[in-house]
Amino acid sequence: MSWVNIGALFILKCVLRAQDKENIKSKNKSLAQILVY
Repeated sequence: MSWVNIGALFILKCVLRAQDKENIKSKNKSLAQILVY
């Protein structure tokens, strides 16, 4: 593997992790809304 491929994979992992964190936040918000109502 070349350094470019490794860099691209690393960036993809970071992006996916960020998306997972956002998904967890939105799930927590929806859970909180359900508990409030």
